[in-house]
Amino acid sequence: MNPFLRTISIVISVTVLGLIHQTEVICQSSLAPEQERHVQMIIADLDSTSDIRRRLVSGERGTGAKEKWMTEMEKIGAKRVVAYARFNWKRPDFLEIDVTDLAYFSSFKQQEAKLTCKIRENVNQMVKDAVIRKVKAGFENLLKQYFELVGSRKTVCGSLNIYLLADETLPSYTSIPIIEDGREIPKWCKK
Repeated sequence: MNPFLRTISIVISVTVLGLIHQTEVICQSSLAPEQERHVQMIIADLDSTSDIRRRLVSGERGTGAKEKWMTEMEKIGAKRVVAYARFNWKRPDFLEIDVTDLAYFSSFKQQEAKLTCKIRENVNQMVKDAVIRKVKAGFENLLKQYFELVGSRKTVCGSLNIYLLADETLPSYTSIPIIEDGREIPKWCKK
């Protein structure tokens, strides 16, 4: 085949695949057009190394519904919170989650400084409740992704980070759970 025609066919194939992927990503979003424009502005503002940006570009979105904790975070100038939590899962039914720390940030960008203002306890409690609801809603599926780490143990203990974004168009997500190896069960993990 002529090298020029081969190059043109490759360019056309890549362009078509790119358009198909872009269409799939747009179709995944259930947000209103103005909300999707808002997401695109956030994507443009984030660094290429940002985990949030990577998730948004791949098509992840929030529910589009504003929750009370989001409004409270906006009032204190927080756009993002990282929650550190420990879990104790007695399979299959009992799940205890202890939110041990909350770090509030004034931007979606990862390099931004942590907010140092005093956070009202009712805001902390609202955010902790949101964290617990989100973790409980997807916990079993989250651990199934890492099931080889869990094996047949009846009690599974560990920790994870939960990232909440105070914007209904953006997804909340968790880190990979760190599962205790079972050789020494921590005191906070009840048998």
